[in-house]
Amino acid sequence: MDSERPQASLASTPSVHYDGVPNSQSPALPWRERIRRFTPAWFYVVMGIAITAVNFGAIPFGHQHEVLKVLFLVYWFITVLILFLFTGLTVARYVMFPGLWTKMLNHPTESLYLACIPMALIPTENGINDDIIQWLGFLGKRGFKLLFFEWSMWLTTSIIGYVLAFYLLHKMITQQTHTLKHMTGAWILPFVALIVCASAGAKATPEIQKYNMHMALFTLLWSIFSLVIGLSMTFFIMAIVLLRLVTEGFPPPKYVMSSFLPMSAMTQAGFTILVLFNDAAGLFPITYGISPILKNAAISEIFRAFGLITGLSLWILALFWFVQAIFAVVHVARKTPGGLRFGADSWAWVFPFGVVGVHTHALALDMDSHFFHILTLIFNIAIIIGTSVMIVITVPKFLKGTIFYSSVIDEELAGETTAHHDSSSDVVAADKYQA
Repeated sequence: MDSERPQASLASTPSVHYDGVPNSQSPALPWRERIRRFTPAWFYVVMGIAITAVNFGAIPFGHQHEVLKVLFLVYWFITVLILFLFTGLTVARYVMFPGLWTKMLNHPTESLYLACIPMALIPTENGINDDIIQWLGFLGKRGFKLLFFEWSMWLTTSIIGYVLAFYLLHKMITQQTHTLKHMTGAWILPFVALIVCASAGAKATPEIQKYNMHMALFTLLWSIFSLVIGLSMTFFIMAIVLLRLVTEGFPPPKYVMSSFLPMSAMTQAGFTILVLFNDAAGLFPITYGISPILKNAAISEIFRAFGLITGLSLWILALFWFVQAIFAVVHVARKTPGGLRFGADSWAWVFPFGVVGVHTHALALDMDSHFFHILTLIFNIAIIIGTSVMIVITVPKFLKGTIFYSSVIDEELAGETTAHHDSSSDVVAADKYQA
């Protein structure tokens, strides 16, 4: 596998971090070099800490305890601070090294991590509505002002998610070269971002409904659009992921953590469907028009039943992909000399597991199930401990400068070139065929 690759070309380049190179061999980089290697994958960290903050509000026992509220605020403010820091480092990367912007966009994997940005923003914004306004009761009756601020942030983030989804897919088709062997779960990222945006709209709809019914209907419809596009494309790509696993085996060490992304898509979609159809049940039946379906009193219960069944089904699928991801990581780690490297992508498991905790909590509330309440407690405590451990591991390495990796730079220094697909040649060929 990757351990059999010739390493001679890397020996003379100490700043190159490649497959299977453990962190103990990674040199401490100066800040300029760290910024040059600061990829969008670092927003995995923001995603992980943000969802962990939300997990404090999803602990079913002692829910109103002041300690939980204080810990939520600590993690939420840490998320905001890191979000601003990483945004600044990202801007600095492309201002200081403008040529990297085009190279990053043309790279078949690194470009996909741009979708981590809206996915980092959404759980941070959810913390405003779900926890600061509803759980903590911040501003009391005047909380609706903060709610509409959060709603405007959500809509802006959602538009960014749409732009990235369509643009990155267009780049994949027209300018990047992809093969089944080099395909990873990162293909899912642009479309998981749409699902994540839909979940935030679903959570905001009931609160918006208290003040403006038309805005609530718009939010619900927008979220359904995002969910349908994101989930449909995710299912298409997951079929290719399974084919790639069967025919080519697990991903190489530097991309193996992307194995958690199918789990992320399934649990995020399941949670979103559960909440969306509960929202729809609260908006229907309608009292105007002549539609025999939308005016039927039973439609609200149909929505609730569909949301619960689908949400539970996707929760089960998420656990299946979680087990597969564990198998992948363990197998590849055992085959990799020195073990897997630790970097920003090592955080890829945190966000999906955190969403599982929130998803399980929603199922427990919907079914009033003591079993699911216990599972919720276990999952949420596990992710809180796991995130805390990840922070303890990451901070010293981040400050020391030994965990900054960029596929664009590493492949360039190793003498590898990223192949680009020229769509213009296809157009010429098609014209000749038609002639």
